[in-house]
Amino acid sequence: MSFYRVSDPSRGAYRLRVWRRQALGSMAMLLALMAFSTFGLAFLDPGTMSYSGKLFVGLWNSANIVSTLGDFSAFNTQQRQFMIIMMLSTMFIGGFTITRLNGLLSNEDVLIYRENRRMQRTLNTLTNHVVVVGFDAVGAKVANHMRGQGDTVVIVTAIEDRAAAAAEQKFTVVLGDAGVDDDVLHHAKIDKARALIVATADPNRNLVITLMAHTLNPKLAIAVYGENGSRRELLKRAGATIVVTAEDLIATALVEKLVTNAAV
Repeated sequence: MSFYRVSDPSRGAYRLRVWRRQALGSMAMLLALMAFSTFGLAFLDPGTMSYSGKLFVGLWNSANIVSTLGDFSAFNTQQRQFMIIMMLSTMFIGGFTITRLNGLLSNEDVLIYRENRRMQRTLNTLTNHVVVVGFDAVGAKVANHMRGQGDTVVIVTAIEDRAAAAAEQKFTVVLGDAGVDDDVLHHAKIDKARALIVATADPNRNLVITLMAHTLNPKLAIAVYGENGSRRELLKRAGATIVVTAEDLIATALVEKLVTNAAV
């Protein structure tokens, strides 16, 4: 279940930079160990081979230490003693490196940062989509209805459990408070969307989100829930295209029930 989290990504980015620095540092330590091992084995080689030949054999054996392939050439006693030290050093450095780097990569901040990078690529491809703010019972029904009509739907919610539920239903999800931070709407690509449906239960939040969205994309079609007729006018002035009030819903339901009963 992946979704984009609109939060400060600097901690994850910092930890990833630390991981890269430590990975390069570990690689440098292994290369230094190989170089030391190569020259040490060449120095301890009593054979009549040229020094360049001894260095090559030493490099071969050093590479086998690091790679753990174990395809070594013959050693004398001094070389074996030296190799014991090199093997123990390789085991220590390798074990420490693997443990440290795995710990950094599995850090929650890094995982969020990497997930955001993947989700950002998906969000960047969006165009002519529908943004639904809120994923409670109403928001979920609206989102599924719009998707059933063939629309690409992006869910925006400030509640992580609802974001996870939306992601589980295969929606593209942006986790963040659209009523506080306009970056949330930016990440939902509101500038490329064709419509916004504001389906939260907070009338003041609905007003703020409508105003923000209209400012970011004046051509955007915005459908929003309003408490009453006076709230309708306020939302219209904020940029709403369609305002549905509780009065409208009740009146429509009463008329539909009356028509249905009369037909029976």
